[in-house]
Amino acid sequence: FLPKTCPPGAPEHLGEELNTERLLNMGGGRDKRKKAVAKAKAKELAEDRRLKLKARERGAEEPEPEPVLPEALGQVSSKQHKRLTGAKELSDLIKDIQKLDKSRTEVTIEPCTPPSPRLNFSLNMVTASEALMFGGEHYDGNPTNTFVYNELYRWNLDRNEWFRIGSLNTPTPRCSHQCVQFRGHLYLFGGEFCTSDKFHHYRDLWRLDLSTFEWEELKAKGGPSARSGHRMVVWRNSIILHGGFYEAFKETQWFSDLFVFSIPLLSWCRVEFPLGAAVPGARSGHQLTLHKDTLFLNGGYTKLKR
Repeated sequence: FLPKTCPPGAPEHLGEELNTERLLNMGGGRDKRKKAVAKAKAKELAEDRRLKLKARERGAEEPEPEPVLPEALGQVSSKQHKRLTGAKELSDLIKDIQKLDKSRTEVTIEPCTPPSPRLNFSLNMVTASEALMFGGEHYDGNPTNTFVYNELYRWNLDRNEWFRIGSLNTPTPRCSHQCVQFRGHLYLFGGEFCTSDKFHHYRDLWRLDLSTFEWEELKAKGGPSARSGHRMVVWRNSIILHGGFYEAFKETQWFSDLFVFSIPLLSWCRVEFPLGAAVPGARSGHQLTLHKDTLFLNGGYTKLKR
């Protein structure tokens, strides 16, 4: 079959069928943080109720909440206001980080100790003996102790030596993104920036020149929506991307879509399967691997409605 949305002039191999095989299901760790946040909020509400009951027993009057005018909310509901406020806070924070990173004018490479504890980073072999590590997050069970990184490290496996690279035009901090290496470049898509209770998902595509360590954002249209927890592999002259999930406040969505990014054309197309074809269900946190022209998919995580 041919993907229906492939751009004119796309390589012929984009029309070849990719076989998928679905095997095991794995649990996800995302809910642990959400449960910890919910537990902390429940504890805070319980303490607030206890204090109010004590105040009533003493005959003390509770202060009336200040009225919120519609003009102050921009004619939106309180829930919408909270959502917009949280989104703006994250957006402003990300912009501040971008300004700080853009102030760097030269690449630095310095020997260092191994990176601090983290998870959901990317680690890619770029030579026969060296790997590049980017991003990730640190979370120790306390909702307030959430840190997200955009550090770039080089690890020499033969000598077990680490180097921290101060790259140029570095993408903003993120975790649960994906990176693949192809012919002297590292390609990065998506991921998320998170605080204790807020998430911002990216849909940007970046390319790192491994000879200069300078990043470039590729403005390719028609690509996947914002997401994290997706998976990518290199196939011939293209990048295959599958799945992932999106979360913003109470909105959560898992994906089962399959995209192909043509590296020579710098363009995306979405693979459209025939009606009734057997395809893997929506998921994130799974694994992809290639054998010849066959794509194998294993495991992952999603929530099923009952």
